[in-house]
Amino acid sequence: MINYVNNSFDKVLKPCDAQQFMTLTQSEQTEKLILGHRAGEKNSKAKLPALTYMGVLDEAKYKEYLKKCEAQGTKPLGSRRAEFMRPTGLLMLDFDHVGNVRALYDHVLNAFQKHGVHTEPYLALAHITPSGDGLRLVLKRTVGLTIEQDQQDWCKFIDGVTPDAACKDISRLSFAPMQSEVLYYNPSLLFAELPEASDYPDGTLFSGVAGVGSSGVQTNVSSADGLSSALPATPELLNSFETEYNGVSYSEIVKRLEEQLGGRPEHGARNSFIFSMACNLRYVCNDDAAWIASILPTYGEDAQKHRTTIQSAVNRPMSREMPETLARALKVSDAVAHQEGAAAHDAAPPALPEVLPQPVSLLVERIPERMRAAAAMAVFPALGAYVKDMHLVYADGR
Repeated sequence: MINYVNNSFDKVLKPCDAQQFMTLTQSEQTEKLILGHRAGEKNSKAKLPALTYMGVLDEAKYKEYLKKCEAQGTKPLGSRRAEFMRPTGLLMLDFDHVGNVRALYDHVLNAFQKHGVHTEPYLALAHITPSGDGLRLVLKRTVGLTIEQDQQDWCKFIDGVTPDAACKDISRLSFAPMQSEVLYYNPSLLFAELPEASDYPDGTLFSGVAGVGSSGVQTNVSSADGLSSALPATPELLNSFETEYNGVSYSEIVKRLEEQLGGRPEHGARNSFIFSMACNLRYVCNDDAAWIASILPTYGEDAQKHRTTIQSAVNRPMSREMPETLARALKVSDAVAHQEGAAAHDAAPPALPEVLPQPVSLLVERIPERMRAAAAMAVFPALGAYVKDMHLVYADGR
């Protein structure tokens, strides 16, 4: 469930379901206003209907506020305020002034795919913004993260573009697109049942009621560091993890995965690199943050931040398919392991059977131990050319 308003001047949030959403985006008036805005007409954008994807009106809280205002004889505020809203379980990523919006959309999807992120479980909506040169994505949120933390995690997948940093407020309006510029639409996610507000750190930000003796803002919000408690690192636990995956050491897998992701990171890119590595390694580490932390180098990153980043990656929804990047790394690791095994096998002398045939045993009995296997294999041509009554003198005089 999400809300909408008729325009920027409308202060009353109204429920928006799939039918209402189609009505807004298919409206001739919406298209006319968008095209007018692009043509430079003043106030056209402000007249557009707008939606609040990240927050929805908590009607019980707002009614309580209205009763208190009535009892105190004060004029109530409109309902389109963050202190009266609760999280919808969605967030926005806005990319402004990007030129070719459809090309950027393809680039973003390819970047997600490269890092093993399949968008179907969490992409609810993608559309061109009314300006014509912006891309908006509406995504399912990750439980346990604030909007800002979640946005930062999504952006670690994308190179070369940065979303609007202002999209952190659950009451932020998003102007409706016209239907022809909706690039992706998943109504089952966009209009899903509301999650528990307690699932998100910012779900209780506005526990007070504005205008009636409370600022409505709680500042001591828990940070993502609190999630690091899910990463126990006792020696007993670390020793319980497997050292190989399908016969390949985890150190080799990490090395090959680093290569697939462009090599070890430079300073300034370590955190995003750790996040990408962890998103891939969860598929071979039982989605266990502590296990991943035990095999993934810090690359010079702070240990606490290293653990928090890994936990953030594990908190993401996980698809059933292994990422292509990891699959390639495993293929290379397996090939290298086989080559090294073959080389080690070729370098070692062939093993002798415990009981040798009498002629062979006689011929190698005085040869040093480390050379006997090779000599035993070399005598067969001579035995094949055996000549009766042939006498030979050994080096020891026999």
